[in-house]
Amino acid sequence: MPTRSQQMRGKAEFKPPKTKLEQAQDAQPNSFLGKIMSTITAACRDLMQNAPHDNKTNKGVVLAELFMWKWIEGYAAAKYKQVKKDAKEQGILNLPDDEDDALIPGSHIIGESRHFVATANVTEPVKRFSGEELAQWFWRNHQIPVIVTKEQIEKAKIKTKSQVKVAIVERT
Repeated sequence: MPTRSQQMRGKAEFKPPKTKLEQAQDAQPNSFLGKIMSTITAACRDLMQNAPHDNKTNKGVVLAELFMWKWIEGYAAAKYKQVKKDAKEQGILNLPDDEDDALIPGSHIIGESRHFVATANVTEPVKRFSGEELAQWFWRNHQIPVIVTKEQIEKAKIKTKSQVKVAIVERT
């Protein structure tokens, strides 16, 4: 298999990693993931056959499917959080509670069984810009008033693209 640098230099075609959807679709039918996907697919297909339909367009079906997947996503995230917390409390997942015992950057096995391995990939701590720290430094080292530095920091900020959150609600 070519290295990443060889791929980037054009000696081999770069293939991005598979998405979760592609991985799920490629799952072996007898694997646990394959069984999960076939069960979810069958249940969702049944739900969508009974979804509210509009008379002349497919808007109702499309919005119903979006609504269904958004609720499944939210339920799955909440359930994952709850089961992860329970697994941690039971000692199945070995995750530290506080920063004093925090995992060092790198990849760690935090739990395993006969059929599954739980890993944690820990990154280096992110450094964030602090306007307050900069303003204090300028005051200590150059006697530039804190308020002047803060005003310049505000003037230097540029607008970014707004975030859009879509919500689909079932009418009752």
